[in-house]
Amino acid sequence: MSSLPELQAKIKLARRRFQARPDSRDFAPLADLLREAGQYREALLILDKGLRKFPRYVTGFVIKGRTLNEAGYGELGQEALKKALTLDPQNILALDLLIG
Repeated sequence: MSSLPELQAKIKLARRRFQARPDSRDFAPLADLLREAGQYREALLILDKGLRKFPRYVTGFVIKGRTLNEAGYGELGQEALKKALTLDPQNILALDLLIG
């Protein structure tokens, strides 16, 4: 786990990358860092917007499931992880998070 200053620096860099390429999959690393920082609301907003553009992006659904679980929305988190598994039934991280 990163220290708070390290995490903030990583978020700043990921945000710059995402802003430079808003139509890319760069939303996922930014959302994951925001999740790590406990900024669930912003992470979920970014994930929802990104997954509308990339509806088959397994990693995005795994990050969304993890974020929802950590934010206390376990049922919705499970749905996102199940979506990831419909797209990639062999996804070890989604399976692990789903089984818990």
